[in-house]
Amino acid sequence: MNHKQSLINSLVSIAGDYQKVDFNSSHVQRWVEQFPDDSHKVLLRNLVSILEKTYYSKNEVEVFFQNVLQDDSIFLEPLEKYTFLDIQDRGNSQKDMLKIINEQCYSIFGETIKKSNFNEHHNYVYVDDAIYSGNRLKWDIVDWAATLPDVNAEINLLIIVIGIHCRNLDYVLDEIKKRLPKVNIECFSDIIFIDYNKLFLGQYESYLAPEMEYSQISMDYIEQIDSQRSANQKQWYPLLRNKETMLEDSYFVSLQERNIVEAMFLEQGVQIEKTATFPNIRPLGYDKNRTLGFGSFLVTYRNIANNCPLVLWWGDENGHASISNWYPLFPRTVN
Repeated sequence: MNHKQSLINSLVSIAGDYQKVDFNSSHVQRWVEQFPDDSHKVLLRNLVSILEKTYYSKNEVEVFFQNVLQDDSIFLEPLEKYTFLDIQDRGNSQKDMLKIINEQCYSIFGETIKKSNFNEHHNYVYVDDAIYSGNRLKWDIVDWAATLPDVNAEINLLIIVIGIHCRNLDYVLDEIKKRLPKVNIECFSDIIFIDYNKLFLGQYESYLAPEMEYSQISMDYIEQIDSQRSANQKQWYPLLRNKETMLEDSYFVSLQERNIVEAMFLEQGVQIEKTATFPNIRPLGYDKNRTLGFGSFLVTYRNIANNCPLVLWWGDENGHASISNWYPLFPRTVN
């Protein structure tokens, strides 16, 4: 077996239970063939390194919620005094997580969780697969708060997700506290991505392309985005990073290979973005801010967020419609 095939097999071993496609070696091979031949090993090697830490199989999600339910440092009172919120109007991520929690609760304690939008003990649990920009969390809680009989009541709110991106979290929690001034919020997750808007102590745990020479098409795209950015966005939202900066990084194989992978994702993402008709779709993932993309590493067995780079999820594996210019590694369901 050659090294490339070994890397493909490793990727299949990590993400083999992804629900949106038959995630086998032929599928991975078809995806990677869209990149230059001399980049395949670097790309696969780094995806294996990243996804072995950031891909969550169904079993890993179940184990995470199993552990959470039995953690006395999270649930400070008996579980029956907590109500699990079911308040998302769009998508199935919250409902899917609640289903798993309910099953694990019954398996451990022989009882099911309480789902309601009101609790006389004022102990609430909000669950989801992840927090990316935080907009969904913010509006879910803000809309729910408007239905409460007393927004000035003392409320305990547990936010439990698989992964948290830090970049907007403080802002989102502050916005929630404006609507619920006496709320006590605690956030719990299995993985936290240090990706503050300004590079923090040389650490940035999301895809962020390096400063270097790109194709003319990509350079034109970068200049176009930069010209649309406000002074505030230029200060707080990095567009590119210094490729010489030694980042604290446990995800990529090396800084040199990180530069190669992120540059490839940006170059190909610019080509894909040219065909996109949706607002705020950017080469490294959906982002309402004027950036080159959100760049999330996180993927779960049930779906991939549009906040991840386009090369990972854009396209139609069956070659249908106008998005068939790219074959996706992780086809996604739109929530």
